[in-house]
Amino acid sequence: MTTPSQDDPIEPQSYANALQDLSVRYERLLGDISILREIDELDDPELEVPDICTRLVEAIASALAVENCSLALLDQNAEFLEIRAASSPFERNARYFGAGEWQGMKFRVSEGVIGKVVQTGQPIRVDDIHQHSDFVHLRGSSVEIRSLLCFPVLGSDKVIGALNLSHASPGFFTLERERTLELVAKRAGRLLVGHVLRQQLREAEQYHRLVMANAADAILVFDVAGKVVSANQAIETITGFPPDTYLRGKTLWLDRVYADDRAQFLRHREEVQASRMTKTLEYRVAASDGTTRYVEERSSAMRDSKGGIVGIISIIRDETERRNSEDLLARQQMRLYSSAKMASLGVMASGIAHEINNPLGIIAGAAEQLERMKGNSEVDLEHIAELSGKITRHVDRIAQIVRAMRNLAREGPQEPLALVPVKQIVDDSIALCRERFKRNDVRLSVMAVPASLTIEVRENQICQVLINLLNNAYDAVDGLADKWVTLEVADEGDSVQFLVTDAGLCPSPDIRDRVFDPFFTTKALGAGIGLGLSISKRIVDAYHGAISMENRCSNTCFVLVLPKKQGETEQ
Repeated sequence: MTTPSQDDPIEPQSYANALQDLSVRYERLLGDISILREIDELDDPELEVPDICTRLVEAIASALAVENCSLALLDQNAEFLEIRAASSPFERNARYFGAGEWQGMKFRVSEGVIGKVVQTGQPIRVDDIHQHSDFVHLRGSSVEIRSLLCFPVLGSDKVIGALNLSHASPGFFTLERERTLELVAKRAGRLLVGHVLRQQLREAEQYHRLVMANAADAILVFDVAGKVVSANQAIETITGFPPDTYLRGKTLWLDRVYADDRAQFLRHREEVQASRMTKTLEYRVAASDGTTRYVEERSSAMRDSKGGIVGIISIIRDETERRNSEDLLARQQMRLYSSAKMASLGVMASGIAHEINNPLGIIAGAAEQLERMKGNSEVDLEHIAELSGKITRHVDRIAQIVRAMRNLAREGPQEPLALVPVKQIVDDSIALCRERFKRNDVRLSVMAVPASLTIEVRENQICQVLINLLNNAYDAVDGLADKWVTLEVADEGDSVQFLVTDAGLCPSPDIRDRVFDPFFTTKALGAGIGLGLSISKRIVDAYHGAISMENRCSNTCFVLVLPKKQGETEQ
């Protein structure tokens, strides 16, 4: 085969054909560029997805001179393909179909040419659909189709749909058109995914703003320097200062925190930054009207992708009403405790008076004898010693009763914790009720308690519990023929156990289950209001102890267990 030389003449017809072919290619290249340029113009954050889809198919159909261009997208479950936009010379404008609006049919993935394209991720070009078994004609469509070009639309390396071009002429689509559509499909995929992501981001931001605006709790975001960079409207409800006041830096959050609480607040922030866990702190802040607000703050550190601290997010709840309610409840409980103690003293008043009168009578008698002896020239020293000893013993007895009454009358929760001999608690409790038991022929037996056994409590509170148990035992045996009550104390290592047992029979399970409920009583009307045991249980619970009614004993037996030492966070 010979190669044409430079001197060989060029046939005018061949030159004209080549020039014409080059012009066609140039026009097609310009068309391809114009499609890509139009697609780039669709990359506008202000455009909605329907606008992008309709303008996309319209641009492709116009530039490639096809008779029909449609865009199909996968549904949320990636099971079906639905036509979302279509452009055809048989219709005036391109149309957009929302999810579920396409009235032709859905394509299941792998069904038809378009389903195969989405399933395999590979384009399909059909020169004549009459010779292609996979082609499925749309139901109710009047469009004549002979040739077809279908290309997958990729988004983030995943197939999200397909672009489908058709023409009434067989063999209309060339390899060159296939390459053009490949570029268009890739660019369209990136465009749609990017726009959907931006739309989702806008929706998320809008949702975030709605959450922030409607949250009942204040949400504050601090930078690493402690300045507020984001705040919702709820902060104004708590402090009286609007959010923008904090954002502009006119008011620092630390300035709102009470001076006495700032040290623990700053320690709390340090702990939040050092931990990956949410930390909670309750403290006081000053509102704009000068009132004090109690707030509970739950904070966690914000970290970047490398784990560095970029700020702190805090959810702040106004706990002022709760704290005020708790303070009111505490005051009411204090009054209730005081009333219960006074009621106990009232029940034992006659016995206490008799308990004091007896030694007073003995003291008076001894003093009278000493008075008569002062004129006697012969002094009986032994008798004087006996009388003075008797006076001393009964003075001590009265002093113990007075001390026990004074201890019981003190405001319990305001007293400091102290290591108290258990024997002293038992002796003081018995001193206030011994005479009542004795006068009504109730045998009261008290086991000896080691002098070295101590317990960390507020003495008056535990005395109140023991007196409640002893008074209940007294009432339980008052009508029995054989009336007895025992008080035993046992050293259990880390705890001390008190057992108060009486001659009464063990109550039924339904009574045992309710015996510590407020206002529950088995006594006759007017004999009691049912608060003694419920108050006793609250006192014991505050010491991390336990009080119960023994169900394995044939007699009524209450068991009180208290730890010898209280933790640092006690009460």
